[in-house]
Amino acid sequence: MTASLSRRRVLLGGAGLIGVGASGSALAQSTWPDRPVRLVVGFTAGSATDVTGRIFAQRFSEAWGQPVVVENVAGNSGAIGVDRVAKSAPDGYTLMWAASAALTLLPNLQRLPFDPVKDLAPIHLAFAMPSLFVSTRDFPPRTIQEWVAYAKANPGKVSYGTPGVGTPQHAAGEMFCSQAGIKMEHIP
Repeated sequence: MTASLSRRRVLLGGAGLIGVGASGSALAQSTWPDRPVRLVVGFTAGSATDVTGRIFAQRFSEAWGQPVVVENVAGNSGAIGVDRVAKSAPDGYTLMWAASAALTLLPNLQRLPFDPVKDLAPIHLAFAMPSLFVSTRDFPPRTIQEWVAYAKANPGKVSYGTPGVGTPQHAAGEMFCSQAGIKMEHIP
């Protein structure tokens, strides 16, 4: 394992770790991993982050010849899982499959028990997930323009749901409200 990787915690954001292993780096030339690797997912089982983490964990297991065990540590929009990784042994055997919010948004919204810049070492961005704007079929507006007009005409009666405070969906919802000049109630 490289000196910098052995001293720093590891944050896993995607498939780039396989690229590092296949590129002939010092990490790939070491005996790592010579035991199971733990992949912490900061959200509940069945969430999009969990499903993608499990797909990558299977691929990592195949590529590395060692089990990659997924551990769901949900709560505080992923921050509880990130904290667990930040406090783990700095040996590369505890990785994080994280949504970016716990590292980019939450530190600006609340005091966290970890510093994402000092306590973690990013490895790779795996992918970006689009956000969708949907409502029930019975809701009268059919276009975004109609929806904004409805929200303006009915202040305080429109809400939007997200996976939690400080998630990318929450930030997108608040940015949308600001740009559209409307107020919606956030339902985490």
